[in-house]
Amino acid sequence: MPTYSRLTDPMFGSPAVLAAFSDAGTVRAMLDTEAALARAEACCGVIPQQAAQMIAEVCAADPIDADKLANDAVAAGNLAIPFVKQLTAAVALRDADAARYVHWGATSQDIIDTALVLQLMQALHALDNDLSTLGDACADLAAAHRATPMVGRTWLQHALPMTFGLKAAGWLDALRRDRDRLDASRQQARVLQFGGAAGTLASLGDDAPAVAAQFAQALQLELPTLPWHAHRDRLVEVASTLGMLTGTLGKMARDISLMMQTEIAEVSEPAAPGRGGSSTMPHKRNPVGCAAVLTAAVRVPPLVATMLAGMTQEHERALGGWQAEWDTLPQIVALAAGALRQMGEVVSGLQVDAARMRANLDITRGLILGEAAMLELGRHIGRLAAHHVVERASRRAVDEGSTLRDALARTLAEDPKHAGLLDDATLDRLADPAHYAGQSMRFADAAVKAWRNGRGHRTASVASHIEPSSSGSAPHAEAASTQAPIRDDKARYAAGLAVRRDVLGSAHVDRSLQRLTPLTEEFQNLITRYAWGEIWTRPGLPRHTRSLITIAMMVALNRSEELKLHLRAAANNGVTRDEIKEVLLQTGIYCGVPAANSAFHLAQEILGDEGGTR
Repeated sequence: MPTYSRLTDPMFGSPAVLAAFSDAGTVRAMLDTEAALARAEACCGVIPQQAAQMIAEVCAADPIDADKLANDAVAAGNLAIPFVKQLTAAVALRDADAARYVHWGATSQDIIDTALVLQLMQALHALDNDLSTLGDACADLAAAHRATPMVGRTWLQHALPMTFGLKAAGWLDALRRDRDRLDASRQQARVLQFGGAAGTLASLGDDAPAVAAQFAQALQLELPTLPWHAHRDRLVEVASTLGMLTGTLGKMARDISLMMQTEIAEVSEPAAPGRGGSSTMPHKRNPVGCAAVLTAAVRVPPLVATMLAGMTQEHERALGGWQAEWDTLPQIVALAAGALRQMGEVVSGLQVDAARMRANLDITRGLILGEAAMLELGRHIGRLAAHHVVERASRRAVDEGSTLRDALARTLAEDPKHAGLLDDATLDRLADPAHYAGQSMRFADAAVKAWRNGRGHRTASVASHIEPSSSGSAPHAEAASTQAPIRDDKARYAAGLAVRRDVLGSAHVDRSLQRLTPLTEEFQNLITRYAWGEIWTRPGLPRHTRSLITIAMMVALNRSEELKLHLRAAANNGVTRDEIKEVLLQTGIYCGVPAANSAFHLAQEILGDEGGTR
């Protein structure tokens, strides 16, 4: 991962993103990947359950010496080889037999790529929050200044009147498109890498599909159609999308910094002690936030080009192009996130001088309204003839130092063919910039509506990988998984067994499996495949919600033993004590007071035993 600087990180980076791609973040993501692999293989019967549990516990204990890892990677050519050696040695210290199963069936690139995807999802989650904050600030700005007149500039020259709301709406609508592209590219990139030595998964034989499905689900990643070792388009799409986002932010920074020039002075960055000052000129208030954003806008495009250049990879696994991504993609994400954070601070506290905007409209003494005058006069004499008349009046206004309104009035009065075509009231109206802002307000309103509607209807994404629990397992996130439905019975059983362990706890599941008999085994396997492997893995509801629904149903059916089980399991699904209380209160109305009363007694017993849900 790239080297960061404590001196410049606060200026150009985002703390959450820098943490995701830090050395510790990289090692943690690799440990999470290895732990999930071991658990997936144990669920499918490929390695012993006890070995998987030991591997996961060691992974949770952070056994990696990062300095040694860095030194050993020089000779190895990548981090995964010395990483696996260290992890294997750490497991062997506690269980020599379990150490035999570390990294079973995987290759170095499987671990490095999957860990990178986990880090990327965590970083993009933080970045998405900042993007939403910035978009909301732009929407507020566009709405507040929908009717604030200002100069519209083309080729850096005064062109026509517009409103500041329209300018902010332009930024906003670009951010909306960036947000939509980022959502799409993030979903494309949220995939497992698991192909073994050459992308065939020959190492796992017929168990490969089930292990891969369970591996992906454990990390809350999509299972791709096939491994993608030498096909980097998904990551390049993210990089390119972030390149466009950084370009949008750079355009905003360029606009704002130009509007902050002394001669224009229409806006200012937020004021704060020590912000924007000069070491020699105490009067200065520099656009420091814009400078940081423009720095990112300069640095990111060449990094995106590196990602694009790395796509021409050799055969099934490549040399050079793959390795070029390791530092490049994190740098792109970090710079884009830092630019978002800086621009969010700028726009949220932007100081707008509406009076100065209005005054700047008068700098040309009405020449900015030449088009309006030409079109009004063209109604009487045709557009081309009107163009000539207004052009002569404009030159006259410059020569005489008068307004276009007065120069045009004199020019028309001096020509018998044109005298009286435009009366004083019409000339006065044409001289008012507020009457020639076109559709500025409507466009601004439309952009604000599109952004806010999009914010309301966006589907929450599962964007961050979850830190392991004390047992070393990675709990599922609150949001519903978007894992594709599992069609293979073996994979469905493996997925269902993993969900049972997550929800009910491994100890309970192990006891249940030990109690199976030839009479009950097929039925219990059916429950595991379809209740747990199908219903509890469906994307329509988050597991937290399914847990609450199940508690309510157990109360309604008066199933006290199952209710105890699911009350204990609630903590694993993120259910709080207060949420359980609310569900039980509602069952008092819909299921009857006796049923609810019994449920409250059981809940008190269980929550007391468990120390309360979190």
